[in-house]
Amino acid sequence: MKFAVNFSKEAEQLVKDDSVAIDIFKCPDFSKELIERAEATKPCYIHFALNAGNKKMAEVDWELIQDLRERTETPFVNIHAVAFAKDYPNMDVLTRNPADRKQMVKAAIEDIEVASEKVGAENIIVENVICRGEGENMM
Repeated sequence: MKFAVNFSKEAEQLVKDDSVAIDIFKCPDFSKELIERAEATKPCYIHFALNAGNKKMAEVDWELIQDLRERTETPFVNIHAVAFAKDYPNMDVLTRNPADRKQMVKAAIEDIEVASEKVGAENIIVENVICRGEGENMM
């Protein structure tokens, strides 16, 4: 098992000062410069900003994901199982309606299937995202 830390300039300095021992930095997928900076200190892997449940998986730049995976040797593609309120405007954030839940789960499964076709199911990790309650944007 490897010990990873989210990359930040503060974490970078702690590693350089030998104040913290890590194996790898965790970097977001949106900044090539951040990834390059992290790699100058330690290897990094990419934490992808992919969401299952918004029916947008077919719009993802899969070539970029593959490039980032190869360049950083990121073994898996993480996907957040999340239903955003904006994608389900007619549902209450705290819905207990079985039909609502079924609709959200169906959308998440369909998105995961799209990703599976692109990178292989064996290369996907699905992460849960919690509902934080009334007034939040996640269900």
